[in-house]
This record gives sequence, structure tokens and C-alpha cells, in this order.
Amino acid sequence: DVAITSVSNNQVLAYDATSGNFVNVSLDSDSFNIDASEIAVNLGSGFEGRLVTANADGTLNAENFALYDTGGAQNLQLISTDQGEPSIILDNRNSSSTNPSFIQFRKDKGAAGADGDDIGKIDFVSDDAGQTITSFGQILAEVEEADDNDEAGKLSLKVSNDGSLRDGIVITGDKSTPGEVDVIIGSGSASLTTVSGDLSVTTGLILDSVDVTTIQTSAESFVNNDTSLMTSAAIQDQILA
Repeated sequence: DVAITSVSNNQVLAYDATSGNFVNVSLDSDSFNIDASEIAVNLGSGFEGRLVTANADGTLNAENFALYDTGGAQNLQLISTDQGEPSIILDNRNSSSTNPSFIQFRKDKGAAGADGDDIGKIDFVSDDAGQTITSFGQILAEVEEADDNDEAGKLSLKVSNDGSLRDGIVITGDKSTPGEVDVIIGSGSASLTTVSGDLSVTTGLILDSVDVTTIQTSAESFVNNDTSLMTSAAIQDQILA
């Protein structure tokens, strides 16, 4: 039989392997250490994959709606039946005007990168009318050019069209010209791009393979070329000249 005496609050009974005796150890002592590899907390059966959270009183919860690796695929899943949830908040309370919170998609192949490598994507999925989970939108980042010191990226914003994801906006860094980033809007010749407000073109406007670089207005000197357009007032000036 073992008789336990004079154990106070905030103390535990521990076995001292050196002396072979049981000793009282204060939980408030700086010298009290627990090897985490030796700790096992058994919450019972039926809690596989649930994340464990702590209550204010120190008790533990196995969350029903926060699951990790539920299918063996190293997934973290947050589930909610309430409106506007679940949500993820990155709360940076540092006073610096730089270095904000960020999300990073990292692809470390353990080998050389290659053109066309998919880096990361965000999928937007929901039920269709047949209650089939369907992807209605996607943001995809890729490697356009992997050559060292000549790296270029590609970012595609896709939406579902006729049951398939199609590019709506594609932004591509040019792999040979510094300072050039190309943008494609729309998918196919039937696509319509609407600009609300003004559209400012700082260089040329290519129409039917013709690079129009100048708009001639009234009172300007007439220039006879295939790279200029004329306003109605400029046309009238030329007719009356």
C-alpha cells in the first residue's frame, strides 16, 4: 500500500527515478517540466480527426465542425450550418504600416521548377440545380517561365461557362521583356467587355491589326497615314480646306 500525505493544492505526486521515491512537485515551480512526447490525453472513441480546443475553465472540447485529415489527405475542414460562417480572420495588431497579414501558397517540389507548374488555386464550389457540387469559379497561379533570373508568373481568373471553367482574365508576365505584363480579357470572340467610365489608352489602340496611335482633332495639322483617326470636327476642317 502507498499512503499519500501532505499533498497541497497545485501539487502533483511524481516518481523520482534517481532516489526511487515519490515526491511532491508544485505546478507553479519553474523546475516542473513535462515531456510532451510522454503525454497522452484520451477523450474517448468517436472523435477521430476533430480539433481540440480549451475552455476558459481548462476543460477540453473535441470540435464537431473543425476536422483535420478526415480522409487521409491532410485537409483542414471548418464546417458551419449558420449564415455567414465559417470564417477565417487574420488579425494583425502591430503598429507598423508595412508587413501586413498574408496568405502564402507555396509549392516546393524538392526538384527544379518547370514552365506550367501550378502553384496554388482557390476554388469556389456550390450546388447546381441537380445538387451536384460544382466549381463555379477559380483563381489559379502558375509558373509561366521558370528560368533562373528570368522568372515570370501567370494568374488566371476563371468562371464556369456551359459547364466548364473558362478564362475570364489572364495576367501573364512576359518572359523576355522587362516591365511587360500582358492581360487577356474574355474567352472567345463572342465575349463582351464593358467599361464603366472612361478608358484611358496611353500608347496605341490596335483595331483590325492596325495600331492607331493618334486622334486628330479640329485645328490640328492634317496627317495622311493609317495610324490616325479623325474627329468629326477634324473631318469637316479637311473637307472645307
